[in-house]
Amino acid sequence: MMKAAISRISEKFKKKKMGSLQPKLTLPVLLAVAATFLVILLICIVYYKSAYREREISNQRKQMDKVVYGISTMQSTVENVSKQIVVSEVVQGRIRYPVKPSAEYFVASDNIRNALGTYTFIMDYIQEILIYTKEGNTCSSSLFRDKFEPNKEGWYMDFKQTGEGKGYTKVHTATISQNGRTRNVISYVLTYYSVLDYNQELGDLIISLDYASMEKMATVDMSLLEGYAIYDKRGEHVLGNGEIGIPYSEIKNISDEQFTDEDGNIYLISKELGNDWVMVTEISGRLLQRQILLVEISIVFAFVVLALLIVFALSHNIRKVVEPINRLSLAAEQFGRGNFDVSVDVSTGDEVEILANAFNKMVQNVQHYTEMSVEHEKIIRRSQVDQLLLQINPHFIYNTLNSIVYMARIEGNQDIEEFVNAFISLLQSTLHVENKIYISLEEEIKNVENYLILQKYRYMDKFEEVIHCPEELKTYMVPKVILQPIVENAIFHGVAPMEGKGKLVVSVEKKQNKLHIVVEDNGIGMSDDMIKRLFDDEYVGGGGMRKIGIANVYRRIKEICGEEYGFRIESAKGAGTRVIIDLPLKVE
Repeated sequence: MMKAAISRISEKFKKKKMGSLQPKLTLPVLLAVAATFLVILLICIVYYKSAYREREISNQRKQMDKVVYGISTMQSTVENVSKQIVVSEVVQGRIRYPVKPSAEYFVASDNIRNALGTYTFIMDYIQEILIYTKEGNTCSSSLFRDKFEPNKEGWYMDFKQTGEGKGYTKVHTATISQNGRTRNVISYVLTYYSVLDYNQELGDLIISLDYASMEKMATVDMSLLEGYAIYDKRGEHVLGNGEIGIPYSEIKNISDEQFTDEDGNIYLISKELGNDWVMVTEISGRLLQRQILLVEISIVFAFVVLALLIVFALSHNIRKVVEPINRLSLAAEQFGRGNFDVSVDVSTGDEVEILANAFNKMVQNVQHYTEMSVEHEKIIRRSQVDQLLLQINPHFIYNTLNSIVYMARIEGNQDIEEFVNAFISLLQSTLHVENKIYISLEEEIKNVENYLILQKYRYMDKFEEVIHCPEELKTYMVPKVILQPIVENAIFHGVAPMEGKGKLVVSVEKKQNKLHIVVEDNGIGMSDDMIKRLFDDEYVGGGGMRKIGIANVYRRIKEICGEEYGFRIESAKGAGTRVIIDLPLKVE
């Protein structure tokens, strides 16, 4: 059935003229599933066959143990009651001192009947308690009992012929009502003696037990049994149902509690009953095998149904996976032929969708880069021209500024000389054109110091600065021109507009395996909207001149150092501004 299903699925693939990927994926998976199910099925059948057999044997053993417990409890109760009765004062006294028939005699008989009747209430299955004396007198707990005549009671004579002083008789009938209605009973007979002279036999105590109650007590489930039986020590059948396949003569010689015959029938034997009774239960091998076969058929059917459902689910899911891949394959084939307008619409929510989106993005990028290739060449050439102009213009500026320095030195104006020298140094650092991304932290701080010299001339006594950087940290490399724009922002937007003298602090430390730089001021602070404007590339700073801004610094740190590095701004109106910069610990 499994092979036929796989064959139908294969034909279905051929009719649809699908690619080779789906059969390659589906057929091995289905074959693996079929093999796995077959192995599991065989294991389940073998295991279940053994487990079911053991379970049924265990269940029958439990039922038999329950019967044995009930019957043995009944036997023990009857024997204990009989021992109490024969040593009671009323029984011993009545037997030792017989009286002639008289009123006193009948009163004594009633007393004994009442005494015996008391014991019948101990258990429901006790029908009658009877005493038959050596003198031939009869004392019974039953009002309907006539004189006991042993010669007319075959069951009693059979028991006496065994010569046993106590034991159980065969099943016989007993009168239980005045209208002569009878009931099957089993009687327990105990020959009793005088408590004063143990050699003096006084008579027999007979306790009759309701056979129907004993049968009810010994009822077991017969669905898997050939039969069960309880035998007394003489091999007489006491209780049971069905037929036992081996005779008692063989059973009594078997020491094991369980054995199996050549036909597969299983015999459970219990010798735990009192008075040497034996219980035997025969489990039919034929019925047990038939039950196991029915269950095995059910298991196979359930496995087949489950396997077909799994095959259907797998083929459906594989088809859902393969179809988007087929579409992606066709699109890739068209793209390879030069069709840049192709795209794939996949909404699977998994890696295939990611792959399709990446393919679409790649096609768009290739198309975009193709269209922009000519423009890119123009940009490169224009950049080369701009780079040349940057090399020429600063040279003219340096010569002009050096002339101003020379004139200030002749005139003795030290402030102008210091100012222009700081400006020249700052220009040399920021306008120097070379393929250099990093500079040392020491150089970067020097540029900030030169910039602060210029700003202090512009804002006379407006602020004081503090720069703290341990010497061992100055050798670390940082992206070029990152501190000056932040310091500039602190002066223009923080310190300059405030009333009174401000303070600007730049501190550097190594923290959590990063270079931690903090630029803070006690100026007027900034609103959240102003902070957002600082991160706008189109923002123009003070004086209307375009400059390297906060957004440029932030973007360059991310691009050069990585996404885990950058800075954040903490500020509020009237509370100053604090910029915290995190950079990698990079050495030259």
